[in-house]
Amino acid sequence: MSAGSLISDRKLIIAIIVDLILAFLVISPLIYGTSPVKIKVDPDVVPLNSIYTVNIECPAEMSGTVEIVFGPTEKLMYSRAISGSTVLSLNASEGAYSVGLYIVRVKSSEGKFLAENTFSVIWGENLSVNAFHGPIRVEKGNYSADVFVEVKLKNGSPVEDATVWAFSVEPNQDISPFPAKTNKSGIAVLRWSTANLTENKTFHLKFNVAKPGHHLASAMLEIKITVKKE
Repeated sequence: MSAGSLISDRKLIIAIIVDLILAFLVISPLIYGTSPVKIKVDPDVVPLNSIYTVNIECPAEMSGTVEIVFGPTEKLMYSRAISGSTVLSLNASEGAYSVGLYIVRVKSSEGKFLAENTFSVIWGENLSVNAFHGPIRVEKGNYSADVFVEVKLKNGSPVEDATVWAFSVEPNQDISPFPAKTNKSGIAVLRWSTANLTENKTFHLKFNVAKPGHHLASAMLEIKITVKKE
């Protein structure tokens, strides 16, 4: 084969490649941009226990199904039929949702894929923890009190079923139960005691609080005991 033929063949191959690229650029919008459905998630980064909105725009005559799945496992989180444009207001509640990537999909009534969008769920807001104690009870050198650990969200909502671990800094303290749980009011009730005190003393307690979907939180409590001489 002559050098001229090789050059001619190369030009032909290059021309074919260029034509294919141009054809792809022309056809691709038709392939990927023909869906009449648009999905918007607001916000697209959702803290646990927060509300998010899914806005689906589509022709009024179109009906189908919207699904929300957990990306890593394809676990179905939500599904419902839609007809025309639809707005959903959903809660990324802890226990149901985990931290990670989620996919919103819209399919036709025949099951044909029409559109999808993604959003992320992140750790919820930091917990607010406050510890305090009730009146000190005295009985023959032994002192005790009820201790309350209150757990809230930033908006003041109580956090139920949070786990509370109590740790004594100084010796000669007892506090139970271990661990404790917060009630519907977001409060864990514990009992603290110390025995055989002969002089005034200040005790310190540390509380670690955990709730799925939130970072670990903590609080300190100081209990001052003034020994009563009998």
